[in-house]
Amino acid sequence: MKRALSVLIVEDEALTVLMLRQFLSEEGHRSVAVASGQAALEATLREVPDLILMDVGLPGPLDGVETSRRILSQRRIPLILISGFARDELLERIRPLPILDCLTKPLSLEALEKHLMDLSGKT
Repeated sequence: MKRALSVLIVEDEALTVLMLRQFLSEEGHRSVAVASGQAALEATLREVPDLILMDVGLPGPLDGVETSRRILSQRRIPLILISGFARDELLERIRPLPILDCLTKPLSLEALEKHLMDLSGKT
């Protein structure tokens, strides 16, 4: 029996948020979505999610990599980065982060499902 996960989605593209929330709901998980790095920092202070899905290209002063770095320096929360591109510069920036994965857009829901299964205890 799998347990329901609480997932924080940090993404500024409404269509991606809608797709992720629908997929997570169909899989029996709860989700909250925010659209900025600052909102993600605040959300992880209020409640510790079981998983964070973080877009790399967030608007504002805190992009997804910096937001992830700040969150992971304070808490051990499984985190998956989401990127529309995989340039060498991005790979260098994320290399020191203890993330589960870096998925590229368009997202593979199969890859995400595998991580959800691992985290929720479903075999």
